[in-house]
Amino acid sequence: MSACGWNVIVVFDGVSNVKATVYALADARAKKIEGQAPAHGAPLGEEGVASVKRRFGMNLDEHFKVDHDFNKYFHDVPVRGSEYEAQFEQKFRAMDCKMVDDWHKYIPLKEDFAMDKFPSRKAAAHIFATLAKNLNTFTVGTVDLRPAVNMSWEGHEAFQDPDLRTVCGLSGVTSGFFMFYVYGAAGVRMGAIQSLQAIHIATHDSIALRDDGPAHQPIELLALFRAMPNLLHIRLCDWEETCGAFTVALGAKTTPTMISLSRHALTQYPQQDIRIPARRVME
Repeated sequence: MSACGWNVIVVFDGVSNVKATVYALADARAKKIEGQAPAHGAPLGEEGVASVKRRFGMNLDEHFKVDHDFNKYFHDVPVRGSEYEAQFEQKFRAMDCKMVDDWHKYIPLKEDFAMDKFPSRKAAAHIFATLAKNLNTFTVGTVDLRPAVNMSWEGHEAFQDPDLRTVCGLSGVTSGFFMFYVYGAAGVRMGAIQSLQAIHIATHDSIALRDDGPAHQPIELLALFRAMPNLLHIRLCDWEETCGAFTVALGAKTTPTMISLSRHALTQYPQQDIRIPARRVME
């Protein structure tokens, strides 16, 4: 615990040595600010500052002194920062960050789906693989869930590859179980507020699938992300709507899109189904 920065007070024979135990408790209690909530903003006071200096072997009589080595390390930060920023701006301006105009032709057609019933996450995998293979403008994050979320395609390059090469017009794509997006909700929200185009692939949206447990039942997250400002959340009923979702997501230049996909197989509804509003994304 001492190695982790805790103040460890050792009491030998604490079972019977009451006096030593009382002294230890008094010593711990004497640190009125350290380790307490007021330490986040309340002034330490002279004794508190002296206590910190003693712990780190600092001179109690020196005030507002910046260590020479520390100052030497950071004194050129503004210059280095300006250089890095200039290099980034130069590379960014050299990129033609525009999606090709005819990207719609890479959205699979109805005839491209041979199966009548299968999970929408697999439909999304087929759609995205076709897009990524032809456009080569996507960066995708999958952590350790790539086999489960199906976000890979022939010829993709792993991020760990030191020779990673991508072209301009990068489109950010995140992926993971829908339930796990509760951990990244703050990041998704910040991207939405900043009007950043991104596609969030949220798989295993299976609130009716009981045998897989809580990790597959993100019931409350539907309300969370649908209420999030400037975030387009699309929940699908079949593979044709999955095509429509990617069409909308790629066309939303100032709005991130979250696409909820199922783990279990879904029935493809007929085109003349009464859910006309949901089908308008395909028109």
